[in-house]
Amino acid sequence: MPEGRYWQQVNNIPVNIKREHMLKVIAQIASDSLVVPPRERSTRYCLVHEERHYPPKFVVRMANVDVNGEELWTFHGGGETDTFCEKRQFKVMVHGGAPH
Repeated sequence: MPEGRYWQQVNNIPVNIKREHMLKVIAQIASDSLVVPPRERSTRYCLVHEERHYPPKFVVRMANVDVNGEELWTFHGGGETDTFCEKRQFKVMVHGGAPH
């Protein structure tokens, strides 16, 4: 993991993950170049971008790969992830359907 001032965390999510890193992951999912594994699909909340729904925790985890070089497994879904996404100007909502 990176050391120094850039490696600060909000709860357990590194703050150096920015909106543009998350948008890169979203674009990869939307283009099918990155497949969301069934176990990583959202069961309650979804990140909404351009009217499409994405699993917030998976997006954050994969953005961390781009930024810090590894998958992030030390954080929780729900409030922790949702707040992190909302601070980066993403809409997060409860979805009423099957996992996605």
